[in-house]
Formats: sequence, C-alpha cells, structure tokens
Amino acid sequence: MLQFGLGRSLVGEDDFVVHYLSKESYKPSLGGEMKEQHDHTKIKKTCTFGHSFNKSSDCPTCPTCEKLKEPESGFLALLSNPARNALLHHGIDTILKLSNYTEKDILKIHGIGKASLPIFRKSLEEQSLTFNHSDEIKPKKK
Repeated sequence: MLQFGLGRSLVGEDDFVVHYLSKESYKPSLGGEMKEQHDHTKIKKTCTFGHSFNKSSDCPTCPTCEKLKEPESGFLALLSNPARNALLHHGIDTILKLSNYTEKDILKIHGIGKASLPIFRKSLEEQSLTFNHSDEIKPKKK
C-alpha cells in the first residue's frame, strides 16, 4: 500500500518542485522518525511552442500541446486520449471508416476498451451507420 506525502520547495522565483514520496521511500531512524530515502522530483520544462509544464520523467510530451490536438467535435472528441490515439494510429479518423470494422476488430486494437463501444454505437447510429457485421469485407490494414 502506498501513502503519498506532498512537499514543496522553492526553486526559482515562481518555480516549485513537488516531491511525491511513497511509503517505501521512508526508513525508520533510531528515534522512531521516518526519514526520506528517495523522491520523484517534478522538473519544470518548456516545449518548442513555449508552453511550461512540470514532469517527473524524461517524457517530452507537453500537456498543453496535447490538449490543443483534441478535436472539438465529432466522435473522436467523445473518446479518451488513449482510444482516440489508437484509432488515429490505425487510420480510423472518420465515422465512415469506423463503420468498415466489426466490434470485435475494434476491440482488438490496443487502447480501445469496452467502455468505448457505446460511444461508437451512438455515433454510428447518428449517421445511420453500424459496425460491419460481415466477415466477407475486411478493412485495409495500415
């Protein structure tokens, strides 16, 4: 079981480093106190577009840029980021392309779960479409 503590230390004028500490990162000392052994420090980064963000890993992904890439409308706007990215990776960027797949085929895509199916069905229904029910027509693979 993990327990998290939150500590802040002033680094620059407006920059804070946030420390997340797990239960395993503390070691009892002789006086019964818990002392910190390891911590995960968030580092302030700036993307190529000038957005500032904090990360505790080497991941270069800017949350602001990711948010700006989200569609404002259409069935892709209703999906979680992992589901949307999975469909886009497979070239499924329109509801018409989605209708070429069976539900079973869509669920085989990494990043798509059963929770997305009601969204897909409703979006298809709104366009008078359905999932492909035939095994004869196979969608083109990327």
